[in-house]
Amino acid sequence: MDSYRLSDLIDIPKLQATLDSLYEATGIPSAIIDAEDVSVQTSSGWQDICVRFHRVHPETEARCRKSDTFIAEKIQEGEKYVLYRCANGLIDIAIPLVVAGKHLGTVFTGQMFLEPPDPEFFRAQARQFGFDEQEYMEALRKVPVIGEARLKKIMSFLSLFAEMLADLSAKHLDRLQAERTLRESEQKYRSVVDNIGIGIALISPQMEIISMNKQMKIWYPAVDTDRRPLCYKSFNHPEQEEVCSYCPTAKTLKDGFIHEAITETPTAGGMRYYRVVASPLREYDAESKVSAAIEMVEDITDSRQVEEELRKHREHLEKLVAERTVEVMRSNAELQQFAYVASHDLQEPLRMVTSYLQLLERRYRDRLDEDARDFIAFAVDGAARMQGLIEGLLSYSRIGTRGKEFAPTDLERVFVGAIRNLEAAIAENGAVITHDPLPALMADEQQLLQLFQNLLANAIKFRGDKPPQIHVGVKNEGEKWIFSVADNGIGFAMKDAERIFQIFQRLHTRQEYPGTGIGLSLAKKIVARHGGRIWAEAEPGQGAIFFFTLPIKG
Repeated sequence: MDSYRLSDLIDIPKLQATLDSLYEATGIPSAIIDAEDVSVQTSSGWQDICVRFHRVHPETEARCRKSDTFIAEKIQEGEKYVLYRCANGLIDIAIPLVVAGKHLGTVFTGQMFLEPPDPEFFRAQARQFGFDEQEYMEALRKVPVIGEARLKKIMSFLSLFAEMLADLSAKHLDRLQAERTLRESEQKYRSVVDNIGIGIALISPQMEIISMNKQMKIWYPAVDTDRRPLCYKSFNHPEQEEVCSYCPTAKTLKDGFIHEAITETPTAGGMRYYRVVASPLREYDAESKVSAAIEMVEDITDSRQVEEELRKHREHLEKLVAERTVEVMRSNAELQQFAYVASHDLQEPLRMVTSYLQLLERRYRDRLDEDARDFIAFAVDGAARMQGLIEGLLSYSRIGTRGKEFAPTDLERVFVGAIRNLEAAIAENGAVITHDPLPALMADEQQLLQLFQNLLANAIKFRGDKPPQIHVGVKNEGEKWIFSVADNGIGFAMKDAERIFQIFQRLHTRQEYPGTGIGLSLAKKIVARHGGRIWAEAEPGQGAIFFFTLPIKG
């Protein structure tokens, strides 16, 4: 709004003709004055007494300026109109033109009398300021004299005229602002289109190039869109006579849908690849006829090269994975063979050694001294520990190779089974075990039984001075269950929180706490097979909490 003047909003020639007609019909002088610089935009019927005399002499002109200032101040104060008798003896009237809340101009009328003037006043004024008295009095006789009744009619008309002029100016202002907004929008659009980094062209139904953005002009500097050349001649080859068979633009112009194609263009620097997307441009709405197609062209050479490198890398990785898979399968076969050997060929001799040692001790007990009997006991114990280690290794190796397919598993039933298997240890240690309601899920039931049994047995074994208090908790967190096994045992230092899950890793001697050092590593492998993870938190002397997750959907 601030950038517009009254002259921007009104048709000055038409307004001049209107004021001239008004003067011819009424004899009333009028003018339109710009509020910013008080310049006269148009006027009609201005009287000689003002133009030739009052507005020329310095003293009388000062009186005119005083009148102008008074009128302007009153209008600025919000007066609907201002009537003022100037010091030169004439009546001036002003009506503000307010457009969109801003005073842009003034409808002026005046240079008149409401009653016949006093000739002596004006003769004296002629003598005072040195005017030619005869000419001055002749100009006085031309000044219109109107009564109050006629003045009211004139004021009513001029008020309506000012209101109409303000409304027309406001509408013109709205149109100018809309046009400016549109221009600014078009400029922004053009700036975006020119700097978007892809080529854009507007193609007619006759496959003529209507316009192109900056990027297309960079790619095809010789194309003169003013002549509306054919696109397949301009973008492909000047001698080409037919539309390209793959052309997405031709398809879009035919069926009104979006089409896409990848093109190859040989250049001095090698083959370049472009993605071409064509979209329909319709005349009025989505149902109307397609009037043109917007063709968007993106240079995808670099991305194609990256894709090719990724493809080669992927093929290389797939080859490595295949080789590794064969290696793993071979290792698994060897592991299964080891398990078979350990199960039959190693355990059987151990059982034989244990049996013969026990037979020797029974048959020759009276002949053996105390040291011999201790040696036999040590040997039997060592064989038993070795058998335990072999069985632990077998269990560890079979987690992945001998596991059952996942099936609906009720963890309440699993928990009861684990408690039943640990009845002797629970009773011996006075352990109290509680649990939250346990869910059902897809799992290997036997392995989860082993998992719960190992964690509960671990909590019982590493008890403190007080009877074990163990609680199995569970909570739902998104797509997984989080289980916890909390105890009041001896705990451990957090620096050992990762080491305790490694196979054969022990924080205590066998004399303090018997075992193979395989239980927690078995638990970790079972949880991993089920798609979860296991970890522990503890403090020496304050108990420990073992956490593990299992997916809700197995």
